[in-house]
Amino acid sequence: MQLFLLLALLVATGDPPSASAALPDERQQLQLRQLQQQHQQKQQQQQQEEFGDRVSFANGLCHQRSGRAKFCQPQFENLAVNQPVVASSTCGSPPTVVCRRDESGRHCERCDASQPKLQHPPAHLTDYHVHGSCWISGPLSVAAPSANLTLSFHKKQTVYYMSITGCGTELPDAIEAYKSSDYGSSWQLWHLFSKNCTRDYGKRGYSYQFREIIQPREVICSDINIITNSSGGIGGAGFSVQQPVLSFSTNFNRASSGSGYERDPVIIDWMLATDLRLVLIRRPRTDRGSFPEEPFAFSNLDIGGRCFCNGHASRCVSRDGRSVCDCAHGTEGDDCERCKPFWVDLPWQRATLSRATECRPCSCNLHSQQCSFDQQLYSKSGGKSGGRCARCQHNTQGPHCESCSDGYYRDLTKDLTSSKACQVCNCHPLGSISNTCDRASGKCTCKVGVDGDKCDRCMRGFEQTNDARSPCRRIGGDPWPPAPPPAPRPPAPPTAPPPTRPKPHAPKDASDTGSGGSAGVSAREDSAAVVGATPRPGRPDRKKEGGRRGKKKRGRNCKKNSKCRSNKKKLSQTDYCIRDWGCRCRGFVGRSAGCRFGPPSCSRTAARRPSAAAAAATSEL
Repeated sequence: MQLFLLLALLVATGDPPSASAALPDERQQLQLRQLQQQHQQKQQQQQQEEFGDRVSFANGLCHQRSGRAKFCQPQFENLAVNQPVVASSTCGSPPTVVCRRDESGRHCERCDASQPKLQHPPAHLTDYHVHGSCWISGPLSVAAPSANLTLSFHKKQTVYYMSITGCGTELPDAIEAYKSSDYGSSWQLWHLFSKNCTRDYGKRGYSYQFREIIQPREVICSDINIITNSSGGIGGAGFSVQQPVLSFSTNFNRASSGSGYERDPVIIDWMLATDLRLVLIRRPRTDRGSFPEEPFAFSNLDIGGRCFCNGHASRCVSRDGRSVCDCAHGTEGDDCERCKPFWVDLPWQRATLSRATECRPCSCNLHSQQCSFDQQLYSKSGGKSGGRCARCQHNTQGPHCESCSDGYYRDLTKDLTSSKACQVCNCHPLGSISNTCDRASGKCTCKVGVDGDKCDRCMRGFEQTNDARSPCRRIGGDPWPPAPPPAPRPPAPPTAPPPTRPKPHAPKDASDTGSGGSAGVSAREDSAAVVGATPRPGRPDRKKEGGRRGKKKRGRNCKKNSKCRSNKKKLSQTDYCIRDWGCRCRGFVGRSAGCRFGPPSCSRTAARRPSAAAAAATSEL
């Protein structure tokens, strides 16, 4: 392109190019070749992608080149080819003579079921246009004016049209086409053929040439006379030598709610069928006063359609002797009618041309292989996810196994999908309130005075107690456990006044009354005892040993200014000594800064062997 512009510019200027400027140098030529090659490669790539998309759509592939899911369906085919047909009546039993008319004229032949060359079984209807093969019914009568043809697909099929070709005999006066969508359990009228639709069914004769819109589930009646342009029987006036074809469409001119029948679920259901039944009816002749005994004869039965897979499969395969869809998009079933196990994060839907609506696996972070669809969770997420995981492993829980179970916390150094993403809390049984920790940091909930991520040590200024309910106590605080408040005393019952003691008679002897001495003191004591004098208020008298109070001795190896024991060690469950709290100095009680006197420490025997109360506190935790 650049070379062409350069030459055009030179021609426009009128100056003939010189030998040196006639062509660009080799470097420019190389760049031009590279640009041309890149442009050609890009065009080829686009053509290949467009061709690949066309081929993938034609072959019904279920994914685009980019990997995205798309609507897919099996190829269109003749569903009746080589399918068995069941007829209620067939000639040959007993042998009969049947007359037919073809291009060479009218001729009669023998129908004998015992001879293969003279048989006309219903299998000739689906032998894929083998010339000269026809199905011929048995003789008709007033008692048996009809015959039935039944074909089973053994799977749901999307039927687009049905056609049946006559074979040289007079066509039936009416044909009723029925379909079944539940493998023959129930039947639904699908289409009508009649030589007089108004008389037989009260409907106006319809022809697809009218181009009239039909309701999605409306049953129409096709006029046989309009289709075949015939009005008489064999040899009658207007009889067409060519074999007439009766056909109807299931979706042509049907009114759809969307932009086409492929997106209208009502029309899609109307086209579905698992079985087809044709009821051929011969009516008595009112003008002749007789019943025509001429049998029915048809050569070909064609049914155009696809294997129905709800838009989630590109082909049908044979499994266990029956046809099933080769499902994609995470679906399964004979018709891809449900999502596979664990592929239920989104609800199953039928695929359309605009939306593939594929099933999606549950998001369980590799901690579970079981889940179920939860409509409430799907609505709560705004239609994004509805899969609820079950039986989460590796100590996880939640709808998507995204959080740790009680007693475990999230280890942020490992990925959420790791089997070791949740670690045990391992809280200390004495210092923590419970074995549950913060699921994000792993820090346990400690009791008062306890510190550490695992609640395994006392805070600064606290020491361990012998009570499992409060294992740490502030140093210098009240004795632990605190003494229970005294129980209220019951009111004293009223007491009778003490009996009065008779006053002794004074001795008459003057020596007894005149000498003060001990006699006087004894008399005063007796008088006080009788009256019941109250003691003097104040501190009770204390017995003195040697005239001085007894001094408390410091233990051995205990210095005067010794400090309380440090709290650097972890909490212990076994080294319990049931005693009141005081400042400890190597197992002895002493005076130090910030401490006060406390009761004597435990004996060595008690320190080595915990008491019954300590064992009970340990077993409780």
